[in-house]
Amino acid sequence: ALSISRAKTERSGAKPRGSTEWADDHQTICREDQAQVVHMIKVLLDGKIYEMQSHGGINRCFNELLSHLIQQETDFEVVFYWPRMALGTGPNGRGITFVRECNLRPGRILGRFSKRIDMARLRAVRPQIFHSTYYNHPYWDGLKQVVTVHDFIDENTFDTMSGNNLDFRNVKRRAIEQADAIIAVSHATKADILKYTNASADRITVIY
Repeated sequence: ALSISRAKTERSGAKPRGSTEWADDHQTICREDQAQVVHMIKVLLDGKIYEMQSHGGINRCFNELLSHLIQQETDFEVVFYWPRMALGTGPNGRGITFVRECNLRPGRILGRFSKRIDMARLRAVRPQIFHSTYYNHPYWDGLKQVVTVHDFIDENTFDTMSGNNLDFRNVKRRAIEQADAIIAVSHATKADILKYTNASADRITVIY
């Protein structure tokens, strides 16, 4: 039986299992598989804006852009940390995964355990990039942070005119200044970023 197996291997051109040539081929295949895994980009998004409004410009922006992007990029995966009190619906499509917020009851006793469970579930996904939908900070250190800036209504008008609390401007400024990459929806927004924050211009990309 062994001689028959070797004869078939020689005729097919395959390397005998256990041989030096077979081991070299096996290592090459493993390296190629590992390279493919490394090249998969996983982006973690929070669902903060979906807690704040059921419909709106920012919701629509994320839904449409992500739905189109995920169809065009095969090495791109989106993971949403989805809040249990979400008012709107998120994007749909292949490559979009929802990790729904845990809600152990009673919340006043078990709430901190719910958060620990959620963080463990998100870490298990192994994202490389964090992108908040509304100026949240990364859930843990080591994640690359991207922020999309839509406008500076609060800074250019009276405090709380937009409905945000008084500290919102500081939260927003810190998120922008700490981000590794900043997306501005217009050149006017980029000018406001440079006016109201200490973010460097080389980290800003204008998309319109």
